[in-house]
Amino acid sequence: MPSKRTTWSVEQLLKLYQLRVEEKKAFPQIAKVFNLSASSVTNKFARIAWEDFLKDPEGYLEGVSSARGQKWSDSQMAQLDAYLQSDKSYAFIAEKLNRSITSVERQSQITDWKAWKAIGSKDGEDLDPDSDDKKNTILEKYIVGLLWVCHKDFKRLEKTTEKEFLKRVNLDKDRLLIPFNELKEKVADRLVELGFGNSQVINLEKGRYVVVGDSHGKHTKKNMFALLKLINKVLKPTKIIHIGHILDDDNDISYDWGEFGNLIIVAKSEELKVIQDQRNKFKFNYDVVRGCVNIGGLSVFNQDMIMDYVKSPISGLDTEIFEDKVIVNCHRQEISTKCANDGASYYASPGCLCERHVISTIKQIDFDDGKTVKQAFPEGFIKYRRMQHTNKYWEQGLLVVDVDKSNNHTIIPCAIKNTKYGFTTSYFDKIITSKGVFNPDKKIFVNGDMHCDLHDVNVLDIQEQICKDYQPDLQVNVGDTFNYSSLNHHVMDRGGVIMDKKILDEAAQTYYVLKELLSGLRNPI
Repeated sequence: MPSKRTTWSVEQLLKLYQLRVEEKKAFPQIAKVFNLSASSVTNKFARIAWEDFLKDPEGYLEGVSSARGQKWSDSQMAQLDAYLQSDKSYAFIAEKLNRSITSVERQSQITDWKAWKAIGSKDGEDLDPDSDDKKNTILEKYIVGLLWVCHKDFKRLEKTTEKEFLKRVNLDKDRLLIPFNELKEKVADRLVELGFGNSQVINLEKGRYVVVGDSHGKHTKKNMFALLKLINKVLKPTKIIHIGHILDDDNDISYDWGEFGNLIIVAKSEELKVIQDQRNKFKFNYDVVRGCVNIGGLSVFNQDMIMDYVKSPISGLDTEIFEDKVIVNCHRQEISTKCANDGASYYASPGCLCERHVISTIKQIDFDDGKTVKQAFPEGFIKYRRMQHTNKYWEQGLLVVDVDKSNNHTIIPCAIKNTKYGFTTSYFDKIITSKGVFNPDKKIFVNGDMHCDLHDVNVLDIQEQICKDYQPDLQVNVGDTFNYSSLNHHVMDRGGVIMDKKILDEAAQTYYVLKELLSGLRNPI
């Protein structure tokens, strides 16, 4: 299709005429005035029918002057569309349709072609529909056309005028059948029906949030929901946030989600309408957000870069696309740190709630009418055999995010395992299962790599506070407790002498630190 050119105003065209015709300026000189290329200015000057333009400048640009001739008919619009799709030049099209180049250029650029095709009426056939059914059919086309013109956005719909709509779909006012304000009301109702009435972004503040992912309708078992109900009761999260797929192959949401009044669904775009329909059908109370949930400097949203049946880690997500601190949907529970210029940066995923399964249906979305078209494939395809292998990487889990009043946050990953007590996870000093909440028989605190006397006292201070609350039975250090700078073999192997460190001083520091750590144990050893 011919590339779009700069839109020229009446004042600019009059200035162009003055500089070229009256002042005899060269095109390179004129180009500097308009901050455009010389070729762009030259081509624009050549395309204007100046005699017609000077008679009626405003009408010329609006396409209603004598230079344009008769109004564009639907059959002419169809020809224009066909020529544009064939990459024909404006000059070629103008000659074929017996119109000026400017008329062709203008019409091709002001027309919203998706909206025009959605309306798709023939000349005059909708002036006097002979039945209510035919009238409703025509109105439905106008609703879809206006949806395209406003880009399915409430703010754009509000700003769209009748004149703009008619111009963009090449429609006469007397073919609207109903007042334009009524048409806008019908489109607003349709946007709500399609789910576009839900917020694009929700911002949350201080509180505790549980982030879960990919429940896939019927593929999440009753016992998993029993676990979530106990988590909701014990942890008392402000909100449970669901990311990833919530629908299964049959386009169903598990009815059990209706029991969670504090649920937010971050809807994938292809599932939005069905989520909206099911919420209304069953009178569920969950909130729906179309884009992102922001909590304490952390963004929670859906990603489509890593598919369900692959082993690619979330560390592979492009830092140019994603922000510094994000939680995204992935069927594995992962936390990956990133290099950043300013502060900490990491990507996290909660894992999934569903059982391992193979999706044997490809969903295709027809956004023209909001319907979902499903195309099934035989399971003999290698694609599905590969899914049976790669879903072994899926991990069930969730993330607990705590946010303070200063919007600082922590992320605690909680893996979910299937045990004799049903689905089971652990948070701090409680073991939460599908069948109840239990105190552990033994609590172990694990740390590593203190490297005394190079330890960080701030980190050890936090560790000490945790141990006082957690009261572990046993503490295990899995790294280098003693740094041994005084016996650094790397220095000694090169014949160096260590003067600034003494082994007794390092040992004394290590003894003091270990003694402090033991004070937090219930049964020091």
